[in-house]
Amino acid sequence: MLRATLELLGEVGYAELTMSAVAERAGSTTPALYRRFPSKPELVYRAAFATPSEDQLPWAEETLWRTSPVAAVRSLVESSIAFFGRPAIRAAVAGLLAEMPGRPGLSRNLLGQLQEPSYDRLQRCLDRAAAAGTVRPGTVATDVLDLVSGTVFMALSNERDLDRAWVDRAVAMVAGGVTVTADPAGGAR
Repeated sequence: MLRATLELLGEVGYAELTMSAVAERAGSTTPALYRRFPSKPELVYRAAFATPSEDQLPWAEETLWRTSPVAAVRSLVESSIAFFGRPAIRAAVAGLLAEMPGRPGLSRNLLGQLQEPSYDRLQRCLDRAAAAGTVRPGTVATDVLDLVSGTVFMALSNERDLDRAWVDRAVAMVAGGVTVTADPAGGAR
């Protein structure tokens, strides 16, 4: 069902995506789909933002944040570009953003279900890196992820060329706020 959702998002976009089309593509029934996913936003969110496994979070590598936080930020920016660069994901995010004003609490509910483990893992990495002196104390994982993902998503939505120069600028901006002293060569001073 989740794979069928992503396929259809990439083909028809969020607005044209229907629960019945997903059920048909998945070889299921619409009532069965609604039993697992009570609404289109929940289905789309779960399909697009499934909880990543440990190996899918290269930016949440604790050692990287302690030894080279700039490289960790670069990994976060690059993985965000790869993720948000997928047409199905861009369609999902745009559609979910359009749904949020009419559904108070939707984002908090969905984030709490699926993304908290990723935020928690990154927060532990940041806290340990702060204790090691490479990351500013009090750096908040959700702020870092919101800043990077929001910047990447908006740049892609505005059809910017996210080339090496753009990545370097984005990394410098984020790393400047996260690291104790950012070193453009990839480490902290």
